[in-house]
Amino acid sequence: MLEGYKEQFSLMDFTKYLQKTDPFFGEQKIEGGFFWRRNSFQPHVILSLEDKITYFMSQIIHKESSYSLVQFWAPKFEENRCCITTLDQPFAVGCLEKGLASFRKQSMEHVYYVDERAKDEQVGPPGRVFRSGSPEFTPDLRLYSTTEFPFRNHVAHCRLRKYYVLPIFHIHEQEECVGVLEFVEFADFPFEYVHKTLEITDGRHRALREIEETLKVVVKIPQLHRAEVWATCTRCAFEKDNSLNCME
Repeated sequence: MLEGYKEQFSLMDFTKYLQKTDPFFGEQKIEGGFFWRRNSFQPHVILSLEDKITYFMSQIIHKESSYSLVQFWAPKFEENRCCITTLDQPFAVGCLEKGLASFRKQSMEHVYYVDERAKDEQVGPPGRVFRSGSPEFTPDLRLYSTTEFPFRNHVAHCRLRKYYVLPIFHIHEQEECVGVLEFVEFADFPFEYVHKTLEITDGRHRALREIEETLKVVVKIPQLHRAEVWATCTRCAFEKDNSLNCME
């Protein structure tokens, strides 16, 4: 467990913590949370797209979840390879807790490769979503293997659990994915995009209810082509090991 993961930063300390990795961000208070974006325009992000993402993030944080982080991953070329990065890209948080800051900092220090040379451990959930054009969702990110999600263990130590990634398409070229939005939320708070109050039933039924409610929201997103659901197999569902990775 990350020591002090729920420690509350001041806005100044939160910003300083992240500026060690990227010193050029400017923050602003939004209703229900905080938002950061570049002070200057970045050429690899379409301005109108950035404005739309900014608005979408502020709405998500304000209306849906106070204990989550939302960040954008954009494509770029690095050493003649295509990858996606969240460095220099907008993000928003609902609170200033250490666990969210730690996840954001590690994300900024990492890239996911999305070209044909990329190995499985180099792609990660954001890279898979960018390449496939299909979203990913899990009620518990510990269900990923470390190959599927390279820094799963670090994120789990921050007590971050609920996780999904959505592809973003150009409005005029719907087959062209221009980036992905990544959402992550603490384990002990409700995931507002799924059920607000879960009934006390067996875990598998509860998970299916969460998936059903999530898909109701996802299918309303413009330019979203399709969604797939992956779940742990029945054999693994009753194992005591929290690092399950068998999916079907």
